[in-house]
Amino acid sequence: MIGLSYYPWWLEGKPDYTLSIDDLAANMNNISKRYGKEVMVVEVGGEDNQAQNTYDMLVAVQQKVKEVPNGKGLGVIYWEPQGARSWSRYPLSAWGDDGRPTKALDAFLVDLTTSSFGTDSG
Repeated sequence: MIGLSYYPWWLEGKPDYTLSIDDLAANMNNISKRYGKEVMVVEVGGEDNQAQNTYDMLVAVQQKVKEVPNGKGLGVIYWEPQGARSWSRYPLSAWGDDGRPTKALDAFLVDLTTSSFGTDSG
């Protein structure tokens, strides 16, 4: 298996994941085909104060992983979702200052077989 990181926040145009999501998909498809391996996004994160954008990005990432040919896209792991900025100073968590998960994590509840991605709330 090959694990990839995807942090659009660090890219120019942040936090607009739509500028790079197709590049992520092309990279996963290329790597999977080239090396004959399964791929997984093992690190992903979005800005904690942009919960809807992070939600949309996570659904899109999961969709792109699912679309890797031959079932070789295995899944997505959010890096440090509980690291609220208020105490950790980490800006890419999925936790609010209220000590609760934000809407962003609801993206992992979306059934990608029946739902269009984007602003679907699961």
